[in-house]
Amino acid sequence: MKETLEVFIPSWIQIFYSMLAFFIPFSLYRVSNLFYKKGNPSWKKEEMRNQEE
Repeated sequence: MKETLEVFIPSWIQIFYSMLAFFIPFSLYRVSNLFYKKGNPSWKKEEMRNQEE
């Protein structure tokens, strides 16, 4: 019975890598979004506002 359960329960290293597989792309998305907001030229920000309206 124990051997059967060990197949379905992930090890700690598998859980750790699964968390990394989520958090690394998520953090890159957040950082690139911050760079986009801070680094966008002022003329382009005005152009984006005009498109939203």
